[in-house]
Amino acid sequence: MINPTKIIITKANKMCKARPFSLKVIFLCFIKSMISAKKTTMPTRHKVTKSGLYLNADTKSSRIKLWKALVEPHAWHLYPVVSYIIQPSKPNIIYSTPVLIILYHNQKELLSELFVVFDDYIETYVIMINKGDGEMTFIIEDSKCIFAMSSENDAVMRVPDGAEVIFKTKDALDNQIRSEDVSFESLDWDHVNPASGPVYVEGAEPGDVLCVKIKDIRIGDQATMITGPGLGVASGQLKDNFVKVMPVKNGFVEFSEQIKVPIRPLIGVIGVAPAPNEGSINCGTPDAHGGNMDCKEITAGVSLYLPVNVPGAGLAMGDLHAVMADGEVSVCGAEIPGEVTVEVSVLKGKPLPTPLLVNKETVMTIASAETLDEAAELAALNAAHLIMDQTEMPLAEAISLLSLAGNLAICQVVDPLKTARMEMPKSVFNFIKI
Repeated sequence: MINPTKIIITKANKMCKARPFSLKVIFLCFIKSMISAKKTTMPTRHKVTKSGLYLNADTKSSRIKLWKALVEPHAWHLYPVVSYIIQPSKPNIIYSTPVLIILYHNQKELLSELFVVFDDYIETYVIMINKGDGEMTFIIEDSKCIFAMSSENDAVMRVPDGAEVIFKTKDALDNQIRSEDVSFESLDWDHVNPASGPVYVEGAEPGDVLCVKIKDIRIGDQATMITGPGLGVASGQLKDNFVKVMPVKNGFVEFSEQIKVPIRPLIGVIGVAPAPNEGSINCGTPDAHGGNMDCKEITAGVSLYLPVNVPGAGLAMGDLHAVMADGEVSVCGAEIPGEVTVEVSVLKGKPLPTPLLVNKETVMTIASAETLDEAAELAALNAAHLIMDQTEMPLAEAISLLSLAGNLAICQVVDPLKTARMEMPKSVFNFIKI
């Protein structure tokens, strides 16, 4: 057994290879020593100029940023972290509170063993992967999720402005349905629409706008649908609960042997923490903060603009659909687990009618309200005011232009609040600059 107190501080940039089985022993000992003793002999200042790190560590202070250690005799680089992480320029990283481990040479085969250890000993962890160009990608596991968006939620991680983040997500029913034999009575309806996160984006303050650029959506190989009494627009006519499990193969959802629907992956739930005076909003409800908008246009390649109501924004997302039509009339789309890659950036001094969605062809205002009429009116008015803010048009002209060239569309009609969008094609509304 390795003595967990036998830690040597060093500037060494090279890591001696250790056999995979020894890593767990080293890591467990180190975690136990950190959690129990919470102190280790270390220098108060350390500088690694080649990697661009300046470390100012003090074990008697909560201001510890980062320190570099080697554990004898295996010489793994271990970086305990208290608050903020300065990004190294080269290594691949597994990042956690309170521990960061550096893995060189893309040793991804060791990740699964580390995950087990992380789950046993600490609450939160996330992976940061070096893409080879000095940038880091942060990864949120689907076990780190919420069922309501609130200013009271603790962030599962902090990321810098401009970071790339991968959100791994469960399906809308918390991955509870594996086959069509499942009983509705056995489902936990308090655990629906899980949203992975929330994430604290550094520099985001109330009054700012958070831009979420959706770079990629990857989905699983099996989708689920449900409906029944009290669910969807046919709720009053359905007498029995219905569960459908569908394979997803070769770019299609196999609805039946004869019917195959092309996939068009989208995000159903994506939002930020509401303002403190708005309390907690469950992830099944859309509103001005985003949430369960179920907008089929929230796909890869778009940028979604959301309001920042609390420091850090509190971004979370989930409820992926392999495909869904406008309206979501049965109460769901092809619900599916997956992962979303986004890039987050903070806009300051740029008021926008959020939620706002932009793709290559269209600018869209999204609004939710108790009735579809109210949601549609709000989406149209938000679009009109965006036009007014960027031109000298009065309201009468702006709404008239929307009546000629804007398209008012339904997102969903089955959630506690209904959601609509006003689409403005860039071919006409090319004067709108976001």
